[in-house]
Amino acid sequence: MRYLSHQAKYMLLGMLFLTFSISAQVTFTDSNLPIVVLETNGQEIPNEPKITATMRVVDNGPGVRNSVNGPFNEYDGFIGIERRGSSSSNFPKKQYALETRLADGSNNNIPLLGMPEENDWVLYAPYSDKSLLRNKLTFDLAREMGRYATRAVLCEVVLNGDYQGVYVMMEKIKRDDNRVDIRRMTPEDNSGDELTGGYIIKIDKTTGVNDEGWTSPFEPYPGASQEIRYQYHIPDEGDITTAQKAYIEDFIFEFEDMMDSPTYDDPFTGYHEVIDIESFVDFFIVNEIGRNVDGYRLSTFLYKDRDSEGGLLNMGPLWDFNLAFGNADYYEGWLTSLWQMNFQVQTDGFQIPFWWEILFADPIFKNALECRWLELREDVLHTDSVFAYIDEQVALLAEAEVRNFQRWPVLGNYVWPNWFIGSTYAEEITFLKDWTEDRFLWMDMTLGNDCSKTTWADPDDLNLISPVGQAITLPVTLFELESENVDALEFVSGNDDLLVTSDGVTVRLEATAEGAFMFKAYGIRDGVDVVLSPAYLLKTDVNATVEEPEEALLPVAIDLAQNYPNPFNGTTVIEYGLQLQSDVRVEIFDTRGVAVYSEDLGTRRQGYHRFVFDGRDAGGNQISSGFYIYRFTVKRPGFQTAEVRKMLYTK
Repeated sequence: MRYLSHQAKYMLLGMLFLTFSISAQVTFTDSNLPIVVLETNGQEIPNEPKITATMRVVDNGPGVRNSVNGPFNEYDGFIGIERRGSSSSNFPKKQYALETRLADGSNNNIPLLGMPEENDWVLYAPYSDKSLLRNKLTFDLAREMGRYATRAVLCEVVLNGDYQGVYVMMEKIKRDDNRVDIRRMTPEDNSGDELTGGYIIKIDKTTGVNDEGWTSPFEPYPGASQEIRYQYHIPDEGDITTAQKAYIEDFIFEFEDMMDSPTYDDPFTGYHEVIDIESFVDFFIVNEIGRNVDGYRLSTFLYKDRDSEGGLLNMGPLWDFNLAFGNADYYEGWLTSLWQMNFQVQTDGFQIPFWWEILFADPIFKNALECRWLELREDVLHTDSVFAYIDEQVALLAEAEVRNFQRWPVLGNYVWPNWFIGSTYAEEITFLKDWTEDRFLWMDMTLGNDCSKTTWADPDDLNLISPVGQAITLPVTLFELESENVDALEFVSGNDDLLVTSDGVTVRLEATAEGAFMFKAYGIRDGVDVVLSPAYLLKTDVNATVEEPEEALLPVAIDLAQNYPNPFNGTTVIEYGLQLQSDVRVEIFDTRGVAVYSEDLGTRRQGYHRFVFDGRDAGGNQISSGFYIYRFTVKRPGFQTAEVRKMLYTK
């Protein structure tokens, strides 16, 4: 690997323009990748509007060669095509937006290269990204995380008989059951629930589109001269109505106004009730693992479905990561430390919205981020998993990358905005992996410290009713099913007419007026609120009766409350309650007294907890049918006790 100083890079800046004129003809007959053949009948492809052309695609499947002469078994028909891109439009290797069409010019919705049917597609041309993989890597990781992200397929392209190199056929971001799955809006949706979604908006350059949108009145950072500009994406500027413009602008204004207020974190009126927190967390993580210099401020999409469908503001889908993973020599994009979210762009008109920094500083959002990071590092973002994916894609590109760099001989040359310049493709891949590993390690040190989790009861499963002025007392474990790394709970009311108090074991609810009232619970760690429950509802009813609570909701030491199902043939859940925080050990014995399973469950705080047993012994083998004894031992300083019960396992 060769790391160049900024001075050396600027000395090589002239090569940027030199590479624009360097290209070579390549003899191309067949490939292990799908082949896309474009014919424009002598027409130049403009920035816009789309011209009519033809596209023929051959894809014989994995392990079968594809010939540039066909047969064109994947698609053979008309398209509309135009050039796309902003900074990348200056590169000689062009990228294209296309739509599959029928002979009369109407939309031709088709499945393409294994992607669900649609008519809008993008042929992305990796050029300054000499790994050829950064966009595809990002999108595939996001989908593995459970988010919709553009599906992408590596291919090779021939334009008017001229080999163009390695491309990525991708889905365009749009509303569709198989893309951003929100309600389709029509020009008639101007009132009621229909007006509330679905919208896709974006923060981006206006290259290639009309500057239809609005400017946020909130500064991206204190004293900034720049502004944040939102644009309509779906419905777009040609279809969106005046009422729809007003609605989505007002919605975003109210969100930003709330984030700019001291009550942004209010459990009932703050951001928890406006955004899909998990989507914001995942968006943050993916932008930060690549330290994307365009992240948050360009190619940034947000969407909102109808209120009847949830109505929360979601981040995504992700887009445009060719300058991520160390492939930028500006805005500190080469660093594997620090947060890109915190980078204050002072020389650029495209800014990071102010509310990201506020969210990141909030303990509940930060805890959700830490928990999600630890979860992802176990599988999707495990270094070995990411490297295995890269190796798989590199093997797939083994012959095509050679042709690509013959056609575009940029290896060893500076192409804006390269930080690293590898002499070979292998060096580019090594840099990508080394940079990613270092970035993961820094994020491990920064995010991998604490994580508090709570499994809450589903509010829909509870039907809480009481007369006005008469209190009901309920066990805390009715709401908090299980917790990890939580010291205590605090219950809070959403209305002055509902009084909520808790002693840590029970919750006392008293409505002083008629109606339906919300309350929530905070999980507290080290004196800080780090977890927030969903909203629970208490309704008043003059005919409701209140039973007196049991004198002792928990026994002196441990309560093996129940074991269900019992008998069992898959998994069984054992519930146990603790009066005080204790160390807990579980052991399971057969009828001969031989231990088949044992586990130290660690320190558990007071309240009820659950242990799940899947019928496997300590070696992971399925136990035999029959009766078993389970024993829970509780220890704390100066005290130890145990309780036993019987269960039946059947195959």
